[in-house]
Amino acid sequence: MSKWVFKVGLVIVFVCVLISSAQANVRATRMRQGFDRKVTELMILAQQARDAGDMANAELFWMHARELRPSLPRPAWLDRKPEPVVVQALPSEEELLERIASLPYEQAKFLLEERLSKDPGNKKVRRLFLDLAQQNADHAEVTRHKSLLTLENSGSWAVYLWYGAALLILVLLIWQVSALYNDLKP
Repeated sequence: MSKWVFKVGLVIVFVCVLISSAQANVRATRMRQGFDRKVTELMILAQQARDAGDMANAELFWMHARELRPSLPRPAWLDRKPEPVVVQALPSEEELLERIASLPYEQAKFLLEERLSKDPGNKKVRRLFLDLAQQNADHAEVTRHKSLLTLENSGSWAVYLWYGAALLILVLLIWQVSALYNDLKP
């Protein structure tokens, strides 16, 4: 019985040693993977910084990655200057409106609504919307934009009419107050 207990105990010790060494290997592998992930992230950040023209931060990110992995060679792209970005000119408003006019009505309507929500006073956009709505027999939009365009045109004389009415009311009010004052004077 004691030989049997000794053999079982020996097997248990052997299994415990194997399990602990396996756990140590797993921890070491995870640490290496963590370092690999961190080094990869730092190198991506370095490349993004270089592409943005920030050579100082690109160098710092690479140096930090090199601290984590000293065998990391200096990448060739780190010494190259980033290529200048070519910015395409935006189309003028007339070109943009011509493109919108060439679209099917539903798409053009959506784009014109979006532009009018940003700039409701844009008469060119509103006129194009009115023309497209008339061509496509969209009576609700025709009425809406026609009334808004005529309201803007008729607004010049309406202001003078309101000022004239206000002046007339002010004159009548002053006249009545002075008449009341004269009647109440002893």
